[in-house]
Amino acid sequence: MIEQLSLIFSDTQNRMGELIIDGFLSETYEFCNELTTHPVESGYSFVDHIHNKPISLQLEGVISNTPMSFIGLQAIKSATNFFSGKSNDLLSEAFLKIEDIFAKRKVLTICTSMKEYQNMVLETLSLEKNNNACLRFSCTAKQIRVVEQMF
Repeated sequence: MIEQLSLIFSDTQNRMGELIIDGFLSETYEFCNELTTHPVESGYSFVDHIHNKPISLQLEGVISNTPMSFIGLQAIKSATNFFSGKSNDLLSEAFLKIEDIFAKRKVLTICTSMKEYQNMVLETLSLEKNNNACLRFSCTAKQIRVVEQMF
């Protein structure tokens, strides 16, 4: 019973920027370091510096027309859209949002089940709509470091 409640009333929300994700099917975290090595005459190499490379995330997720987050709010929004003649096609909205994020190279905050990652940019994106109820995607996001020039 506790697992079901935590799924419905989760205190964290999977998202990419403003796009709410129903759930991540898989989350792969890649942490890499670059080592500076220098060979010496004895045949060995010594390391004098370790540089952290940007964090990379590989995500597979699902977006549906019936999201699990904020069930009551979603029902109210759906009814409001219906009575005002607006579409309740969340898949089309999500497709356009994620396509826009990728095309405009937007810097995102990505919230996964483990942690919130800031300054992320989508490096690859693949979308699959296999029926009218689900949009599956896979993407690779890399953390960027923004440097400001001082004059």
